[in-house]
Amino acid sequence: AVRRWVTWHGIALNVTTDLEAFRDFRPCGLDADVMTRVADHTPMELPMDRVMDDFVTRFAGQFGYLKVVELRS
Repeated sequence: AVRRWVTWHGIALNVTTDLEAFRDFRPCGLDADVMTRVADHTPMELPMDRVMDDFVTRFAGQFGYLKVVELRS
């Protein structure tokens, strides 16, 4: 759903996820066979903190944001 140009669905990035769990439901209405994870497409180690930082920076950059500030509650 979208409300005031904001999605309610969010986004997911499967990094090292066990894809077997997708056999129990249809993620976004897709077949489980199309699900993949970043680890299957690179020989590099994938420290989660680096993946998160890189993803957020690149994602924000696609929308013209040059700086990302982490807010902790």
